Amino acid sequence: MGKLSTNTIAKNCTNLIDCCDGYIEVREASRYRRSLGKTPFKYYDTRRRALWSKIIGFVRIQTTFNEVEIKKLEKVDSFGSPFKAKISEIAINKNIAKHNESVIQRVQENRASCRERCEHLLKAAESRYKQNVDIEPTTRNLTPLNNSRRI
Repeated sequence: MGKLSTNTIAKNCTNLIDCCDGYIEVREASRYRRSLGKTPFKYYDTRRRALWSKIIGFVRIQTTFNEVEIKKLEKVDSFGSPFKAKISEIAINKNIAKHNESVIQRVQENRASCRERCEHLLKAAESRYKQNVDIEPTTRNLTPLNNSRRI
């Protein structure tokens, strides 16, 4: 494994995705060192802890998360977090809480527009029915079919 990128230093990370990428890179680098039978460098742990605290700070501050951020947080969670609650679940719950009201408003607006469309269609059907009432219906002798066989 080559040198670590600048995203592994917490001061260089400007957003949540940078922090997650850096955290993932440090974890993979330490796993690679362990797979070679060597001990990981001490600065891996310091960088990982600094990135972790910065990730927590971003999650606390942000109110909404897009799909890319949630996937990155799930990948960070897959490495194991020191807390019982997973960060990706916290982000998803924040999204639900933030967008719950707007979703309810959209559903109510959709229902209202559906009602308006249904009323319009009913009025059109009534007008067509009134136009067709003048025509006399033909009466036919309808007999049931008894040709069905039981098997």
